[in-house]
Amino acid sequence: MKFHGSFPALITPYNKDKSINFIEISQLARMHMHYSDGLVLSGSTGEGWLITLQEQRKIFEIVHQEFSKPIIVNAPIWSAAGLEQMLSCFEDHIEHIAGLLIAAPSYLKLNEHQVIRFFESCAAISPIPIIVYHIPSRNNIIFTQEIMEFISDHPTLIGIKETRWDNFEKYFYLPNIIRFAGDDEFLSSPLVTSSINVGGNLYPKEFSKKSAYFDWSSWQKILNMATNPLVIKTLMHHHKLIAENAAREPLGQLPAKTHQQILNVFDHFSLEMQDKITALPLVG
Repeated sequence: MKFHGSFPALITPYNKDKSINFIEISQLARMHMHYSDGLVLSGSTGEGWLITLQEQRKIFEIVHQEFSKPIIVNAPIWSAAGLEQMLSCFEDHIEHIAGLLIAAPSYLKLNEHQVIRFFESCAAISPIPIIVYHIPSRNNIIFTQEIMEFISDHPTLIGIKETRWDNFEKYFYLPNIIRFAGDDEFLSSPLVTSSINVGGNLYPKEFSKKSAYFDWSSWQKILNMATNPLVIKTLMHHHKLIAENAAREPLGQLPAKTHQQILNVFDHFSLEMQDKITALPLVG
């Protein structure tokens, strides 16, 4: 299956001046080629809302050179008009994008029928399959049965990234939907066969294999200690996967106390896990 397995949401590494470190992106893509089943670019983990369309396109071009497996690109849009702009920017690469990840816009407080019309309008102009991002914690939109059945029946809307476990289980019976677990902790369930995850940035091998020995719940608690992607960047920097522990504003830097707390909790997690999984952390 094209969308089976672990799809880490790739971080966007920066230089000291907050310009994108494209050399490190290339290096990370090569690492993932060995272990991950696919990648997601320019998501919230990749700070997609804080980079330009031109930067998104260059990130895709570099990753595509090193990574021949499926690449999903997040589309941080508010309307079909925004998607049209993005598609125009990526015009030369449309055939190489496996899917677009699209969430219903926040702030607008869309009702059930407006959510359906939003995704219908996006699907109408997209030559690329769309994976719908269900994230009520950000946009306060909980997908109803009608929305889920609409997604299931629409040929362009091929999947859903689900961040609510009750919805993942409740609508598991619906056909024609690729279900991506949208929370790293969900990987503890045998129902999960595909995931868009954060932890695969640091543990690509364990996330791809869904290691039976990995403590998914404790890992999720570490990720929840600060705003995404500040935790995963802190840990990647700690293990020298990236040169700078940097994020663009308004994310900025973690307070020193929080930074140290994350490292302390992670060190404890590592000691607990080091005899159970190989190469912790996997940085090869």
